[in-house]
Amino acid sequence: SLWLPATDHVEEGTFRWLENYEEVLVGNWSAGTPSRNRSVNCLALNQDGFYVEESCTSWDIRYHTLCELPMFRWGKEEGGRTNGVEILSKFQGIPSIQSLVEIGGVGNKRYFVDENPPEEGRLWTGSWDFCHEHDLRMAAPESMEELYFLTNYSKQENDAS
Repeated sequence: SLWLPATDHVEEGTFRWLENYEEVLVGNWSAGTPSRNRSVNCLALNQDGFYVEESCTSWDIRYHTLCELPMFRWGKEEGGRTNGVEILSKFQGIPSIQSLVEIGGVGNKRYFVDENPPEEGRLWTGSWDFCHEHDLRMAAPESMEELYFLTNYSKQENDAS
């Protein structure tokens, strides 16, 4: 399972992305969630591709950290007109963190997962900090295409273990 950067801490039962405070609308929820339980306020994507809510601070719940690197777009001026679009990352390569592995990209994002075993993984808050400390963002699927990509990755990892 993968931690995602959303919480319902402010309004119980309504999960919102931390980067833009928009409601989580893309994706499906596991049965019984959101539960409106005040002690579970953090979002994860299970291997089955459904969202689940979990405790942000329970030492018994450790999922993989998933970070994203947004790509930047700008038009290239030629003779006063925009001619095509170039996409560049703020990194020239994969961040040099031994356990962080690039798993691919969708649209304008590249995804990286911390492949430490879950028992050595991080709590939700630690995942947030980990991504930001390495100039990445905790990954938030904003389209069904991104959600399918992440779900397929989770299923493949689950089947391999």
